[in-house]
Amino acid sequence: MKTDETASLNQIGFAGQFVDADVEYHVREFHQACVTPVGSGFENLFGFSAVTNNHLKRAEFAEARFSHLTQTIEIPQEKPICNISRFASLHHGDEGIEIAFSLIGRIFNQALAADQQRRRPYPSGGALYAVEAILITGPRVQEGQRLSAFHFLPVSNAFEQLTAHVSASDFSGLSDVPNPSFYVLYCVNLKKSIFKYRARGYRLSLLEVGSMYQNMLSCAQSVGVSSRVLSGFPERQIAHMCHLDGRLLLPTIVQAFGFEKKQDGNPA
Repeated sequence: MKTDETASLNQIGFAGQFVDADVEYHVREFHQACVTPVGSGFENLFGFSAVTNNHLKRAEFAEARFSHLTQTIEIPQEKPICNISRFASLHHGDEGIEIAFSLIGRIFNQALAADQQRRRPYPSGGALYAVEAILITGPRVQEGQRLSAFHFLPVSNAFEQLTAHVSASDFSGLSDVPNPSFYVLYCVNLKKSIFKYRARGYRLSLLEVGSMYQNMLSCAQSVGVSSRVLSGFPERQIAHMCHLDGRLLLPTIVQAFGFEKKQDGNPA
């Protein structure tokens, strides 16, 4: 048995001895119900709602006031206490720009890596940190690390190589975003997430995912890289491509990164 397989089994064995089988079954069932069946014959049946684009536009970017009877207190527009901004979501990556693998590493280090006390720059329920980040590099990544898959180790601050080669067609088929530079897949370590808090642990893990991809977004855009969070993706395809252990890891969301393609001299 390979070393990586042994390590995976050890993780399952440790957390698994504390897991309630019924809780695990219900969490897996709920997770499966939340996954969009991208790439299957059921996609058109279950992947889209019946509302029109006009209905969606009324709901997008809108705030929700609880009552028209309540009073409002306006907040004065003073000098900001910190700089918080967000690029427009990545629409079309620039195929003419390459990205250094070392720069991707710097983004991961700043956004997800632990300090000397093993504290990470985002919150986690019970400090379990049950979410794993998987890097999938595209064909325009420099330094010989293109079209590969890696697992980020936040305490070691290192990448564990999972797949030495990802086909260009598989990479381009992960989403409809043209020419991304790389993807990050966030997976819940199921056994670790529920062995302490049971089903609530899965909920906490999903909240943790949001903290992680927000940190990645902020760090990436500080070096000019845009991103887009994608809830609809081919879960089985990406898990197989990265050689992920389905007994242990549940893919939850994908984040695409790239340099936004410029049109007419301005960002798209």
